[in-house]
Amino acid sequence: MFFILTGDNKQKLKFERLYKKYNKVMFYVANNILQDECLAEDAVQQAFINIYKNLDRIDESDCRKTRNFLVIICKNVSIDMYNQRKKHAEDQLDTNMPYEGESVSDIVISTASIDELHKLVGKLNSIYQEVVFLKFIYDFSVEEIANMKNINTKTVQKRIERAKKQLIKLLNKEGELNG
Repeated sequence: MFFILTGDNKQKLKFERLYKKYNKVMFYVANNILQDECLAEDAVQQAFINIYKNLDRIDESDCRKTRNFLVIICKNVSIDMYNQRKKHAEDQLDTNMPYEGESVSDIVISTASIDELHKLVGKLNSIYQEVVFLKFIYDFSVEEIANMKNINTKTVQKRIERAKKQLIKLLNKEGELNG
């Protein structure tokens, strides 16, 4: 993070103090929006890049105004990242329209809203959440996921299959509750 710091030592020290004091609260805000620790860290880093560009506008005194300003910057960065990720996922669904030979579960899952699926994936066991996010959100291949997780490709495929089945059940359950 500190590689961007050029200029006088006074500015560097101010930036370091702000980072040390507020990075945890900013991470908390970003993680609540993005629901992903890695993306939340990226959001905090991007927010601090923006903060550095506006460092002269920040009063370093320990006050709510400074804290709120930094949190708002982080919140806006996180919301932008969330919207970009959501748009990317929607674009993926649009380009992956059902085709002949596609399974019923794939068709049902592809027609559910992104927000609804995100909430339902959060209800899955963590081992299934991981493969679903890696496969369908981050677009990794089964082989890449197997290498990352240090497991067999058959295991990854089975987890994806089980996750899809659980999502279908959850979608049906949600439909019954709403219908």
